[in-house]
Amino acid sequence: MAASAGRRNLVAMSEQMLVQHVIGERPADVNAGASILGWRVNKQFSAPIAVVFIECNVAAQLTAPANGDAVELFGYRSDSGIGWRRIGYLNDAQLISVKADLIGYAQQVDVLGIFERLCVAATVSAGQAIARFAPMEYFS
Repeated sequence: MAASAGRRNLVAMSEQMLVQHVIGERPADVNAGASILGWRVNKQFSAPIAVVFIECNVAAQLTAPANGDAVELFGYRSDSGIGWRRIGYLNDAQLISVKADLIGYAQQVDVLGIFERLCVAATVSAGQAIARFAPMEYFS
């Protein structure tokens, strides 16, 4: 379906909101993961629901990071001394299979709207995995 005059497709709309990072171990540094400050409305909260897209440059499986139980999603908040906190597990705590750059993985996640950064922590069996995030509320 072609976009009507004056309307942009979702891919074009999401370009300015899409953030990404290379998937690796659990975040320890304040600059780990991807900043979602650009999602904020009134400089306070971001969209509470996001989509995480995972892709790899070769076929790979994502499993738990060191000392973890499953592929994890973390959020960072600088105020109140919160720092990095695990929001939850991806894929119902099951491994994630990615078939190179042709077939990735996507999941809707509740990011609570209070975090400044997001990070996926996992062990990647081969190649390099990228996590991309887009806010769902932006499209509604």
